Amino acid sequence: MVTKSLAKPHKLEPPASDYLNNLSYVVAFDEDTTARDVTQRYARAYNAKTRKLRVESTKGGELWWKKVIDVYEKPYMTDRDAMEITDLTSKAATEPMPRNIQDFKDHPVYALERLLRRNEVIHPKRVIGHVAVGKIGSKTEGQEPVYRRSDVHVVRSADKWYRLGRDIKMGEQPLKHVPAQASKNAGTSMDDEDDLFGAETPLYAEYQTELYKAPPVVGGMVPRNVYGNLDIYTPNMVPPGGVHIKRPDAELAAKILAIDYAPAVTGFDFKGRHGTAVFNGIVIASEHQAAVELVMEGLEDERRLSELAAKSAQALRLWKHFL
Repeated sequence: MVTKSLAKPHKLEPPASDYLNNLSYVVAFDEDTTARDVTQRYARAYNAKTRKLRVESTKGGELWWKKVIDVYEKPYMTDRDAMEITDLTSKAATEPMPRNIQDFKDHPVYALERLLRRNEVIHPKRVIGHVAVGKIGSKTEGQEPVYRRSDVHVVRSADKWYRLGRDIKMGEQPLKHVPAQASKNAGTSMDDEDDLFGAETPLYAEYQTELYKAPPVVGGMVPRNVYGNLDIYTPNMVPPGGVHIKRPDAELAAKILAIDYAPAVTGFDFKGRHGTAVFNGIVIASEHQAAVELVMEGLEDERRLSELAAKSAQALRLWKHFL
């Protein structure tokens, strides 16, 4: 009624110059109280502009919004629903390539090499288009190649992949090199630790890695690193034939049984440029697991009895004082 139009959803989006009125979410409600997100029907440039105003642009936001909107979706699919979903999907797929550099930042489909983060690289470099850069008629005018976002890979150093439970495959060549002092920024969850100092640090993509295979437990003896511990950053790093027991009294139980064990290092606590290893439980041979759990149960019973005795003694002291 405002735009005096019919079947022209693109007329409902406010102009970009109206910074106080941005189209971010359009949720359509049906007569049976179900709802669906139909923002892509009304947004002219959903991926390039509108998506940056929504929760999907944040880490984990896309999954969060899907969980929210799924609560209001129909429990069954009708023919009309199938047509609507097809229409929204096709509209998103046919959205044209952005015309300015800024719209390529964090675009889910297209990517420019100049906008990549330090820990990102394009491989293979398959050009799918060009975008104009610089002022028309000036010396800086030119064309910059555009790549697919699916060809952008997050790269990390071999040490950071190891802390994610992965090893570099044999014969793989690094996709990128960064200065060693800046390589601490070449990760996601491990951004605060430093790599070994050197000229450059090689970085690898996930497809160049494989799951880490720990040496097995042989004869009840648990393998160790040079520090006498065992790195267990992910569950797959537990050696074959071993088991990771995370309870705090597991080490005391292993000492009581006089069995071989290795303290488990599960991460690092960084304060400034120095990191301290975080220990969480121990690793033992799987054949000793039942015995260790029984001893831990006994230690827990002793602890409870000790606490009960202390409480009883305190109660008696209070009653004595009261009497």
